[in-house]
Amino acid sequence: MEKIPSPEKPYLICEAQPEDAAGIAHVRKETWLATYPSEELGVTVEDVISKDLESEQEISNWKKAIENPASTRKVFVAKDNEVVIGYSQGKKGESHNECWGLYVLPTYHGKGIGRELMQKVVDWLGDEKPLELNVATISTSAIELYKSFGFVEVDEPASSPQFASGAALPSIKMIKPAKDQNKHDWAKYLEQTKEYPPSPLLVRALENVKEKQSALDLGAGQLKDTKFLLAQNFLHVDVVDNEPGVEGVVKDLNDERIKTTITTFDEFDYKDDAYDVVNAQYALPFASPDVFEKVMSGVKRSLKRNGIFVGQFFSVRDEWNTPGKEMTFHSEEEARATFSDMELISFEEVERDSRTASGEPKHWHFFNIVAKKI
Repeated sequence: MEKIPSPEKPYLICEAQPEDAAGIAHVRKETWLATYPSEELGVTVEDVISKDLESEQEISNWKKAIENPASTRKVFVAKDNEVVIGYSQGKKGESHNECWGLYVLPTYHGKGIGRELMQKVVDWLGDEKPLELNVATISTSAIELYKSFGFVEVDEPASSPQFASGAALPSIKMIKPAKDQNKHDWAKYLEQTKEYPPSPLLVRALENVKEKQSALDLGAGQLKDTKFLLAQNFLHVDVVDNEPGVEGVVKDLNDERIKTTITTFDEFDYKDDAYDVVNAQYALPFASPDVFEKVMSGVKRSLKRNGIFVGQFFSVRDEWNTPGKEMTFHSEEEARATFSDMELISFEEVERDSRTASGEPKHWHFFNIVAKKI
C-alpha cells in the first residue's frame, strides 16, 4: 500500500543506494498499475501484474545495477521519510544517452518531484550528446514534461511495453538534441552517410534527362549522387563542396570523369550552357541570403537548354530557420517564383520530424523541386 505524503518533512532527492532497490521496484510496479491498464488498448491489471516488477529477481537486478561501479547507468531516487516515492534512471552511450525511466507514486504527483528527478538525469548525462527516451502515448503528462525539457517526438520506431497476453502499449520516441545539434561534424557525416543510396529525387529526375554528357553535383558530400551519375554513364561530373575532406573521397573513388572544386557555391565559376543536370540535394539553403540570388543565377545559366535542376529549398517553417542563421529559407510562393522562368516538372512539399545526416533530431520542412530550363 502506498505511503501517504508527510506534511511535516519535505521529500529528498539523491543518488540511489543498494538498499533502495526494493523501493524502486515497488514504485515501478505501482505506477504501471496506476497508468497502463486500458480497456481501449486491451491492457489489463493482470497484464501488469504478470510482469513481476516487484519480484526478488527484479529487486536483485536493481541492486546489482546500483552497486556496479563500472555501470554506465545511474539511478536517482526521491524519498519521503526514507521511503522511496519516485526514481529516474539515465544511461550513457557512445553516440547518444538515454533516459531509462521516470516514475513517481501517484499520491505524490503535482509536487514537482518528477521534474526534479528528470533534472538529475539531464544534469548527470550532460548535453554533449542527444538524449533519447521512449514513452507510452497513454502517459500524456509525462510527454508534456519531456517537451518542457526540450525533447521532441521523432518519426522513428519506439520500444513499447509488451505483455504475455499479446497486448502492447503504443509508444513514441523522443529526443533532446545535443548542445551543438546544428554544428557540422564532417567525419561523423561521412561515416553515417557512406552507405546511403542515391537521392530518390535525383533518380526520378533523371527520367527527364535526354542527354548525359555533363553534370554538376553541388554539396556532393560522400559522393553518393556523384557515383549514381557516373553509373548512369555521364561522361563528366563537376563536384563542388566547401569541405576539403571531399577531395579524399574523390581520390578513393579514382574516376577520371570527376573534377573536384573546393569552394563555396557563390565563388564557383558557373560556365554557360555546361550541364545536362545540376544536382543540389539539401545544399542550396546553406548559401546565405546575401549570395543566394547570385548562386541561383549561376545555376540556371550553367544549365543547357532542356537541362534539369533537382534539389531542395528549405521552408520558412524549417527548424533551422532561427534568428541570425546564415541560411536561406523560402515560402512556397517564393520558391515557386524562383523557377518562374523554368518549367516546373515537380514541386513537392515535405514536413516531418526525423534526423539529420549526422544523426541529430530535426523538424524538417522543405520543397523537393525538379525543373527544366526552357
